[in-house]
Amino acid sequence: FSGFWRSAASGPGYLDLRGQARQVVAASAVHYMPLITPPEVTEWIAQGLRAGRVDDVSLQVTGPLEDFPYRKGGGVFRISGQLADAEVRFAPGWLGLSGLRGRLLFDGARMLITAHTGRYLGVVTPEVRVEIPDLLDLGQQVLRVDGKAHGATSDFLHYVYSSNLAAVAGEFTRGVSARGGGELGLHIEVPLHHAERTRVRGEYRFAANQLRLVPSLPELADASGSLSFTETGIGLSGGEARFLGNRIRASGVTEEDGSLRFDLNGKIDVASLDAVVKTPLWGYLRGESEAA
Repeated sequence: FSGFWRSAASGPGYLDLRGQARQVVAASAVHYMPLITPPEVTEWIAQGLRAGRVDDVSLQVTGPLEDFPYRKGGGVFRISGQLADAEVRFAPGWLGLSGLRGRLLFDGARMLITAHTGRYLGVVTPEVRVEIPDLLDLGQQVLRVDGKAHGATSDFLHYVYSSNLAAVAGEFTRGVSARGGGELGLHIEVPLHHAERTRVRGEYRFAANQLRLVPSLPELADASGSLSFTETGIGLSGGEARFLGNRIRASGVTEEDGSLRFDLNGKIDVASLDAVVKTPLWGYLRGESEAA
């Protein structure tokens, strides 16, 4: 570290301080925050930034100390470094990411993480952005997370029933088995003063998947569609698959009472039904029929 301090006619004076560190533990970032940082913010930084390290750390404080940390300009307060193998937890009940590699930046009253790689189980996250735009916006601090991911549908289902999304998806997803993959776009907003009001918006697009919704029924083959979700419900649009040898269309939505409704439309022939349910009734029927 190097720098100088200069007194002023009033106030704590002027500081120009610069320094570097080869490596620090990611969880220690909270110790570099200004003492005026609200406790809700320091608590998140202490709990949210977990495993991992920050390499090639640089620090700069330049300006009148009475304006520190220069939320509205007039000076420079900046800490930056390269995240390696970091783990970030967003909010209680919402699973985080591990193996993050990218950049950590504190600039004035702003915190920003931009990661070019990370993971959740087998899901790869090639693009993640975690930001608190204003650390000192008392009572209004918001953590924003934006990310993209691609991986196995089974891992995505695991995320759903292991997080607060289970409350809107119910136990349904626990019985679903899947083979195949897809791509996820995710946005999370966490009010740090009221984490229970966390808002989530996401969309999972999948194609050429094999899905079994109920163990006692045949699987849906070559399934594709878009599954959207928020903290209050889920929806399926553009769903298509082969079921009992026939092409069907599917859609779904969370009803006002919290229940899930799925609509399937397509054709089913008698021979296919007989392969699933054995009954003499099929002997009196021929052909195929529209089903919904």
